[in-house]
Amino acid sequence: LSKIKSGEEHNFYKRRLYISYFLELTPIAVYAIFTVYLVQQTFESVLTVGQFIYFIGMLRKARTGTGVFATNLSAISSEGIYLQSYYELKDFKSKHVVDKNQNVKVNNNGFEIEFDNVSFKYPNGEKWALKNISLKIESGKSIAVVGRNGSGKSTLIKLILGLYTPQEGSVKINGVKVQELNQYELHKNMSVFFQDFQKYKLTSKDNVIFGDIENYNETKIKRAIEFSDASSLLNALPNKFDQYVGRKFPGGVDISGGQWQKLCLSRFFMRDDAELYILDEPTSAMDVKSGEFILKNYFDFTKGKTNILVTHHLSSARQAELIIVLKEGELIEFGNHEKLIENSNVYHELYSLMQKTYN
Repeated sequence: LSKIKSGEEHNFYKRRLYISYFLELTPIAVYAIFTVYLVQQTFESVLTVGQFIYFIGMLRKARTGTGVFATNLSAISSEGIYLQSYYELKDFKSKHVVDKNQNVKVNNNGFEIEFDNVSFKYPNGEKWALKNISLKIESGKSIAVVGRNGSGKSTLIKLILGLYTPQEGSVKINGVKVQELNQYELHKNMSVFFQDFQKYKLTSKDNVIFGDIENYNETKIKRAIEFSDASSLLNALPNKFDQYVGRKFPGGVDISGGQWQKLCLSRFFMRDDAELYILDEPTSAMDVKSGEFILKNYFDFTKGKTNILVTHHLSSARQAELIIVLKEGELIEFGNHEKLIENSNVYHELYSLMQKTYN
């Protein structure tokens, strides 16, 4: 979705400021001129005192009405910038076709993912977020992606999902470029939890079933809640599953960041028929015990399916069959935990640092 360029936005607010000044100052000037004129006419006995008072009152009402008009016009002008964004969204056509009947059909017999010399840079960015990434993730494998903040972990995930298009190289699923796949089918075969997850200020049940709104049932809901360690949270809410969370609606209650994370994670566990599962920092707001419980459920739940865990917690990453280590947008090392501990520099350093922190 295209955004208003900074120059255009600056000009918009500049024009609006000039118009506001004009609409505010013009009534004041007109009021002052007519007041002087009426005073003069009264002194010359053209107008009586009663007529003077009457006309002054009318002028004040006219000035008040003009002021209200100017305020409303400024508000409408201000909202116009959002209205433009609304129409852009309404008319938005994705570069990646989402028509159910177009593009290459998705092979539902597992997801093999391949990065072929992929480089990606954000718009107006000077540095490459990812540079010359080449790797293959076999279908059904368990993957962990680790690295310091800003190393490119989340960007790597969004390239797999087709949310970003690389400037160089290609990302393929089962040998087909992601952008050439039918996006509707592709996304129906994924279950993803982002670190900046969406908090729906609706009922707790709504927040769960949105994970598979077309095929939910009580069994799926119960499993999802148990796997995300949200059972105790929901049982403690005044209206249980029907409780509004957040203060958007009357009767809604606030919950903590960790509780939101558990509730929203339950959406991830609603999908038991996906071919690709991705968790991006899923336990960042939780205590260690809850985090370990959820990640154990995650590895059991996704066994036999391609799954990718983005995490800072290397104690969780060590459970994966393949660990990918990123540093400043480059693929530095990969292998299982034992291999990396023995032969790696970056991973070994990160793991040793984690152990010292816990000790």
